Amino acid sequence: MSLPITGPALGRRRLRASIYIRLSHAADASNTSLDDMINKCRALLAAEDFEEIALHIDDGISGGVRDRPEFIAWLDDARHGRCEVLVAHHVDRMTREGLNVAAMILDVQEGKDPVTGKIVRPPVRLMDTTGLDSDNGTAFRIMFLIKAETARDERENARRRVAGRATRLRLAGRWPGGRCPSGTGSCRPGTGRGRPSPSTTKRPPR
Repeated sequence: MSLPITGPALGRRRLRASIYIRLSHAADASNTSLDDMINKCRALLAAEDFEEIALHIDDGISGGVRDRPEFIAWLDDARHGRCEVLVAHHVDRMTREGLNVAAMILDVQEGKDPVTGKIVRPPVRLMDTTGLDSDNGTAFRIMFLIKAETARDERENARRRVAGRATRLRLAGRWPGGRCPSGTGSCRPGTGRGRPSPSTTKRPPR
């Protein structure tokens, strides 16, 4: 069950936080349930006494896509002064493009114009649920970039594995996935090439 959003504490203004969640489009070791990611982010907000002002979820969009609608809306919360804190479950939920998009996120976090590099608005705090925190200065920047590049490398390795498997199946005369081509059928694992399908193979006329 998701944690409830709490209102402002009496007597003082709490820092406003915007949460970003991305669900992978394919099952892999990094996949976590939606509720689990939301709960961990909200637990972080509760521990830091932040006020949740937005929850952005991109469902089934690869981290290699940088113009994800809710990802952009999440960054816009900081760009337009709607929050003072950006929270995500993990760096690999923010991006799997490595340094390219990490630099864009850092520009937003530091309040910089992406063209001139000049500071044009107050910086915001960037955090994830594994301990990443922009309040840690240089250590944060190093760790953030390492995690972003690690996420990119994981994505590239997964793509190479998928492409390699498809190539091996084709070389073995086997269909790499999906519906079998017309005129063939499935075969038992380990029996080799696809066999003609009885339903589509016609006997020659006598």
